[in-house]
Amino acid sequence: MYGIFLIVILIITGGIIAFIGDHLGSKVGKKKLTVFGLRPKYTSMLVTIITGFLITTLTLGVMTVSSENVRTALFGMEKLNKSMQDAKAELANTSAELAMAKAEQNKAQEDLKKARNELQGLQQQTETLEARNQELQAGNKRLEDTNSELLHRNEKLTNVNLILEEGNERLHKNNKELEENNRDLSTGIKIMREGDITFRAGEVLAAGVIKGKRSQEEIVEDVDKLVNAARYNVTRRIGSEAPDAAKDIWLYQPEYTDAIKFISEHEDDYVVRLTAAGNMVRGEPVRVDIQLFKDNVIYKRNELILQKPLQFDPRNPQDVEAKLMEFLHEVNRTARSKGMLADSISGTVGVIDGEQVYRIMSEMQRSTGDTMISAFAQEVTNVLGPLRLRLQLIGTGLE
Repeated sequence: MYGIFLIVILIITGGIIAFIGDHLGSKVGKKKLTVFGLRPKYTSMLVTIITGFLITTLTLGVMTVSSENVRTALFGMEKLNKSMQDAKAELANTSAELAMAKAEQNKAQEDLKKARNELQGLQQQTETLEARNQELQAGNKRLEDTNSELLHRNEKLTNVNLILEEGNERLHKNNKELEENNRDLSTGIKIMREGDITFRAGEVLAAGVIKGKRSQEEIVEDVDKLVNAARYNVTRRIGSEAPDAAKDIWLYQPEYTDAIKFISEHEDDYVVRLTAAGNMVRGEPVRVDIQLFKDNVIYKRNELILQKPLQFDPRNPQDVEAKLMEFLHEVNRTARSKGMLADSISGTVGVIDGEQVYRIMSEMQRSTGDTMISAFAQEVTNVLGPLRLRLQLIGTGLE
């Protein structure tokens, strides 16, 4: 801030002196005054030169009086340079000594670190050796104890061996009897399981949709209706003349209770399927598993399920039938991948009437062998199904 003030004063002072000098020079020139007998022209030039001298002298004087740095720059520059050179030389010496000291310090630190590492390694080796020594001593003690125990057991085993030899003969006889009984039992089970199976494992006995988030009493009532329907289907399968025990349905009670509780605690509708827990022989009570699936709409009415091009030999009925069956299998896989429940025995989800199949095959046989086939859902279809199909051919080139 002080330097700016000084510059402003110098500019103002120089301007005033220049103005006065110019004014004097003009007056001298106009009045044709002379100094020292000079002509007016040279007198005016002399006034201008003197004014410039005054500006420079006054500037240096003001700067010298006002600033110690200016005085130093004008009169003490050589001394200042000499002091700076001495300070640089001293700084260089000090830096060199500092670098040497740092190098020695780093070397000392490295030596100390190595010594510490060596000491730590020796301590670890000592600890390891001590631990190993203790382990060896403990191992020796255990071996001594084990040796004594083995000697004692050997005496006992000698006595037991005699007893076992006597019992071995009796076991050999019993083993033969058990083998004969096992063969008889296996034969009986095989005959029973393969002779007259009423229901196969996983076969659906009854299924329905039950609304969730209701009282357990209401849900129990709906589930019991499915149980009665399953009991009716069992009766139809084995005949009403069968004993009541053969027509009975057995549900695992904890599984039944958990299913009721789960449906009552959730908002959604659920598909409930009662399936055979295993292969059931005629005359046995039917053991049933409960399966729950979240219900939702899989296909809307007339929604496209699958569309793909077909190429076949229209003159070969076997090829036509094979390509159509292949397409129907792919439709079945597509519907199952969207969440539809397949029949546990056949693995199918779709239903199509025979008349429609014959019509499509007839159109394929009358086509050029290069067509587009599409499968649509005839009606709104949920998870439980069944999926009723409507087939359509496009671009058959019919004659």
